[in-house]
Amino acid sequence: MIPLWRTDPEAAAGLGWRRIAGAAAIAWVAPWGLALVLRAAAVPVAGSSAELLLLDLGVLLVMVPLFSWAGLLPGAVVAAWLIRRGFGGLGPILISGFVVALLVGVVMGVGTGFAAAGLLLSGLAWGVLLILAPGRLRPPT
Repeated sequence: MIPLWRTDPEAAAGLGWRRIAGAAAIAWVAPWGLALVLRAAAVPVAGSSAELLLLDLGVLLVMVPLFSWAGLLPGAVVAAWLIRRGFGGLGPILISGFVVALLVGVVMGVGTGFAAAGLLLSGLAWGVLLILAPGRLRPPT
């Protein structure tokens, strides 16, 4: 069962910084993989407006990791803090990713659009963490 709000802090105690950093790193580079898929999808529709759309989305995804590290670093610290205190469910992680990215976006002067990337990347990192550490993020008993 996927924990939505609370997690078992005792189970998460064995969750090391390596796994949290690894999940954040995978979430950081994942947009590049999706950009490659979009590039390959653009080949069959060459010469159409669909090709331009796919290539533009691919370029956007290539740019995401260039800026998202600024939110992933503090976001990983906040996520680790939440997980260790029993609030490592999907809801708190998504909310914290959104808030951290919103604050970083305002500080960097890029506005609130940065918050959407924080929401998506925090959810992706949380999902990767579920795979890397099965049983560590489980609901409290």
